[in-house]
Amino acid sequence: MNKKISYLYHKAESKYNKHIRILLAVLGMGLLAWGIVRGDCQAIFGKAIFVCLECVGIG
Repeated sequence: MNKKISYLYHKAESKYNKHIRILLAVLGMGLLAWGIVRGDCQAIFGKAIFVCLECVGIG
């Protein structure tokens, strides 16, 4: 591959990856906020406590 073409290809690829990363971060934060609003934190926290107690042998 020609050096100039290679440089342009990598420049375009990094710009594309940056947009994808930002989009995924925003999507992840949105889904996290949606779960908090729905009250899923309490259910997941309860399940985590149950699993931990089983691992220790108490539950």
